[in-house]
Amino acid sequence: MAQLVSARTARSANWSALVPKDSGSTETRDTSIDQRTWANDFRKIYTEACPSASLVKTSPHWDFGSFCSTCVKPHSRGQLVDDWAKSLDACEQPDLGHLHSFFMTNPSLPPVRTLMPLFSPFKIEGFSDILFPLSTSRMDEPDYGEIFTKRKDALFWSGSIGNHALSEQATRGNHNLRLLHLLKDANIRDRVTMVLPVPGSHGKFKSHSVPVAEANRDLSFQVGTTNDSACIGKNCHLLKQVYGTDARPRDPLQHRYILLTDEDDGPPKATVRMLASQSLPFISTIFQTWYSDRLTPWLHFVPVDSRYQALHTTLLYFSGTSYRAKMNGINTYIMGRSDDAEWIAQQGQRWVQRALQSRDMEVYLFRLLLEWGRLIDDRRDEIGYRRGANGVYQNDAWIPQQ
Repeated sequence: MAQLVSARTARSANWSALVPKDSGSTETRDTSIDQRTWANDFRKIYTEACPSASLVKTSPHWDFGSFCSTCVKPHSRGQLVDDWAKSLDACEQPDLGHLHSFFMTNPSLPPVRTLMPLFSPFKIEGFSDILFPLSTSRMDEPDYGEIFTKRKDALFWSGSIGNHALSEQATRGNHNLRLLHLLKDANIRDRVTMVLPVPGSHGKFKSHSVPVAEANRDLSFQVGTTNDSACIGKNCHLLKQVYGTDARPRDPLQHRYILLTDEDDGPPKATVRMLASQSLPFISTIFQTWYSDRLTPWLHFVPVDSRYQALHTTLLYFSGTSYRAKMNGINTYIMGRSDDAEWIAQQGQRWVQRALQSRDMEVYLFRLLLEWGRLIDDRRDEIGYRRGANGVYQNDAWIPQQ
């Protein structure tokens, strides 16, 4: 991780019937609505949309209880995300079909399978939507909080159980519920791989299998669920009882580190605001937006895989374990690299001011409309700038001559 950091490189409805699926799971259905696309059918449709040589077609992952190393290897260096662009390609990660709620939730609208132009604020790989910028609430709200070093040395996450009924399979695979289980309700048998010092060797580290309970004890997490979920059904009620809800939402900007995860049907809405803050965002997403190509992982933010296999190691790197108990029987006295964390947070904040402002959205949309206008113009092969015999570009009726 030190190399990665130091390089500075660049759906809402009332489902009422449970219908068994051929996979052995149950899918929640609304019998009052015909022509509804179910989650199991949507996964099949998505597979059809992926390239023929993609892993989701050539190497489907059926053992959902095991970690799919081949799904992670192309975009990772060890545990850590090394190629963020590849990590956004769900076509090359067949296990995500049962590890992310986007694929496990019945779509509120049926997917469009015919060839036609669709403009969207976000998409996942395999979809051909034309991305356009969409302003979200509080995006431009400034951060007037304490400086980075004065904030709580903890990772904050707050999310919703969801706005849809949950199948039995979704309670095990939903990415936000997996996070809650990992950090708040881990089983005594659950273990996580962490990079820890080699006893008796200065400056040497090794991967160790650590009980999740010990890792959670030695690292500071502030996680919880909001009470505004529209999720209904017995599974939703059970999950709210197990994990509880926060009656009063807490301010994430009181913390140094903020984990942003996808919603059921889109990317985290607070991404730009958190990038513009003095806190350091940890971003876990599979969605592409208009600004995705403008961000550089480990320079503007910290990327986190949707499987969370490196979440503890990543936080350990920044926060350290000074004055804490032994982990896995090893003296894990590690000085945190909070300076690195603060530096990344500052770079992200400066980049938002430079490239992700309202004016940048306007320019992006203007150029998009220019390209779209030319594409649909009947004279698209005749208009525009043409290079003359002398090598000079000349206007050719795209803009009227003065």
